Amino acid sequence: MTPDKKWKRLKDIIQSRSHWAVAYSGGLDSSFLLWFIVTQTKSHATAFFVNHDLLPAEVFKSAENFISYLKNHYCRELPILKVIDLNLLSNKEIKRNSKKRCYYCKYLMFSSILDEIVGLECDALCDGTLASDSLDERPGFVALKELGVISPLKTAGFTKHEVREVAKREITWTDDLWFRFESCLATRIPYDYELNADLIKRIDMLEQFVKKRVPGPVRARFNGYGKSIRLEIEIDYLGIFTEYINVNELVCFAEKLGFERLCLDLGGFRME
Repeated sequence: MTPDKKWKRLKDIIQSRSHWAVAYSGGLDSSFLLWFIVTQTKSHATAFFVNHDLLPAEVFKSAENFISYLKNHYCRELPILKVIDLNLLSNKEIKRNSKKRCYYCKYLMFSSILDEIVGLECDALCDGTLASDSLDERPGFVALKELGVISPLKTAGFTKHEVREVAKREITWTDDLWFRFESCLATRIPYDYELNADLIKRIDMLEQFVKKRVPGPVRARFNGYGKSIRLEIEIDYLGIFTEYINVNELVCFAEKLGFERLCLDLGGFRME
């Protein structure tokens, strides 16, 4: 399908409903979907952000900033941001961290949005799943299907690359977070290693430290053994940590967080 046909297809899907509830993560895909609804159609949108304990620290602020951008730059009825606070680690199945963790996370998060929609004028709940997302490898998509969540970008055939290109061309507001490919912090920990709030917080703090020095995605991977941590950044920026001062600062900070050994992955960043 050509880009023009995908665009038209997406517009037709969106305009089939008068008011969408959007599961808004603050990332590029759901931000693009929200922008499209607001600027390219006559449909309305209410954005639901689930603020939970497995989110990187800066994600919520980025989501708020993008909503403010939409309100400041477009003269029509704009999306309302509704925030739902959720403690995912209170769920024993999520805390257990099995390979079905993503299913339980998504089911709990999207169920909480559906509960909030009751009594509102929203016609349907949608999310930013793409045609290029590997549905077979992510049990969370099973939960979305069971709950009847609609994925307009996937149905219209949009891939990650296409969304990135259109966003760069059409949306004047940009955020480094969009291109860091942020994900749930539980992905830094191997399956079947029980999740705990302290470890999650320390991993997030280490990543925040590195992000101040490195553009692009950052992952601090805990291997489940001892007190060692493996750091992934894009290969182009590995040289930043070959200088003694940067290495020393990073190692000292990691040790303060309780990690006795820090490894820099020469293979670079890898998507989950």
